[in-house]
Amino acid sequence: MSNCSEFLPAEGYPTSSDFNKGMGIFLPIFTWSYVLVSTIFYLKEHRSSSFLKKRQTALILTSSFGICILAIFPIREFVGRERFPCVLTELIPFVSLGLFAFPVVVRALHYYWRIQFNRKLAKSAFAKDALASKQVQDAAAVTDTEILNQTMVELRTAKFLASKTWAYFLQLMFTLAFVVAALILSKDRLDCLGCENNEFSFYAQVVFAAILLGTAATGLRLVRKEPDPLGINQEVKALY
Repeated sequence: MSNCSEFLPAEGYPTSSDFNKGMGIFLPIFTWSYVLVSTIFYLKEHRSSSFLKKRQTALILTSSFGICILAIFPIREFVGRERFPCVLTELIPFVSLGLFAFPVVVRALHYYWRIQFNRKLAKSAFAKDALASKQVQDAAAVTDTEILNQTMVELRTAKFLASKTWAYFLQLMFTLAFVVAALILSKDRLDCLGCENNEFSFYAQVVFAAILLGTAATGLRLVRKEPDPLGINQEVKALY
């Protein structure tokens, strides 16, 4: 077993009041129940609601799962901080915020890439029509062929970026990266109980937040001048 004493607070643990213990079990149960009811309602109504149809089910469920993970943290007041696993103390802030917040950013980026794909698609159709209208293969037609080939390459790239597969891959890679980071930070105390976040963990979480906010700002910048019929820009603004 690791030498856990170096990770424990030197001043000991504060005594948890009965109110804190009660809230420590009430908040998780309330949150999980609320998310469960909301998810059932969403899955039942999203086919018939024009508003809910515009949401991406996978990202909605990912955000909901992130909220459920975040709700685990108050349990340490119920069981006692000295009995709460250190690995959860490290993992919960990273994983829950990544799962909860990043899907909105992915959705904004995905929406922007879909717009770019539609523009490339229109451009390729125009290039094909221009080439087909040539009656002879003169120098201009050769130039049009080169432009068409370049446009088709751009179209294939835009189609990939606009795919749901790429959006889900981004979400998965982002989440896995921070899960691995959290596990590395807590590798010396995986079997310990009662840890508090140290200074290094705090700065790691600051870096995590900076990356998340930077990605969100990029998403906002990309979609702010685009048409927003789905209200994605407003969703990102509301979250950040």
